Amino acid sequence: MMQSIPHTTNRRQAMWAMLALPALTGLRQAGGDVIRPSDFGARGDGRNDDTFALRRAVDVALHIPGAMIDFDSATYLVGTMIGHGQSVFHLAGTTGFVMRGKPTFRVAGTNQRQVNLFDIQMSDVDIEHIAVIGDPWTIRDMQTATVRGVIACIVRSPAGHPITRHRFGTIRVSNGLHALLYDSNDKASGRASNVTVDLIDVTNTVYGFNGANAPDNHLIRRITANNVFRAYFVYGVNGGSADITIGPAYSGLFAGGTCANVAVYTESRPGEYRFRVGDTRNITLNIRNASDRPTLQFSTNSMRPSDRAQGHYNIRVTIQSAAGVTVKVANVDSATGVQDDTTPYASPKQDIEIVTDHAKPWCGVDRHAFGLWSRGERLSLRGANFGECDPKVRNAYARSGWTIQGR
Repeated sequence: MMQSIPHTTNRRQAMWAMLALPALTGLRQAGGDVIRPSDFGARGDGRNDDTFALRRAVDVALHIPGAMIDFDSATYLVGTMIGHGQSVFHLAGTTGFVMRGKPTFRVAGTNQRQVNLFDIQMSDVDIEHIAVIGDPWTIRDMQTATVRGVIACIVRSPAGHPITRHRFGTIRVSNGLHALLYDSNDKASGRASNVTVDLIDVTNTVYGFNGANAPDNHLIRRITANNVFRAYFVYGVNGGSADITIGPAYSGLFAGGTCANVAVYTESRPGEYRFRVGDTRNITLNIRNASDRPTLQFSTNSMRPSDRAQGHYNIRVTIQSAAGVTVKVANVDSATGVQDDTTPYASPKQDIEIVTDHAKPWCGVDRHAFGLWSRGERLSLRGANFGECDPKVRNAYARSGWTIQGR
């Protein structure tokens, strides 16, 4: 009779070893490196819980350097047998790992306060596509809401062990917490580097990309967001560019100031950021010590007429850059429907110029309410309606360093 294993942890380890060894041996003997969850019993029908089978497939793949796990286009129900803390998949090590396919993961169980799909602590991870659907919930008060949902990927780089490369294809999250979260215990030595994401598509989600204290040299090619808290949030990292489309969003507070759904806090080379803003009313950018000229382009073609008329649209930019900055705001003319977005407006050292066809609603507010902050040498507002501003308002702008021009 087999001797019993008294300790729960040892029992679990022994069980995993017995389950994984035959599959691992067979794959090595066959020389294969493509692993399919269906080989481990995953149904992929969205109704049967596949967490256990997916775990087996991933744990086996982690023992094969350079392995690829093919999720196909199935829909997997996960979340009722989490383990590894709150993570469905815990990837740790130094070998490369590739995931491909177009799977959809549905999070099961109403008692799950937070489900992390991939907990990554390894180098050279390449993920082609992730689509995650969490328990439905409604964003009401972002400061107090009790949220059930998912984090598609959380990447932790332990202190002293930077993660060298991650590449993500599409990460799509609905009713979740984060699409991609980077977290480091040591932002100086433990951050990741060379992170590339093709598309982050988030709906009813708190964060799209959250790069606090992480990664160096990241490139987010595109973010589409609808009903999110912060679609893109970066603090203290290098480089990158973003092409971001944002639908209705919620604002909140950060560090005692206004922080909107788009918040970029970068202390080094910011590159280029292009924002196509829908019903979003607030954008906060704080770029410091930029070595290259950042380009900030905003398009408000989907602004609600009520917001435009009341002057609720607010771009707030803080720039400290020896190289200067290029800022562009393009609006659709309400009469013609034509969007003026053909010519970028460059500015010399620390100069900022805002060009808009809808300046009149802002003639009754000061420059802080208008939303653009700068200590630049030249600040100018130029638009068809600026010449109609009340003289007191014009003088107030002038005292603050602004030059107002009509066309």
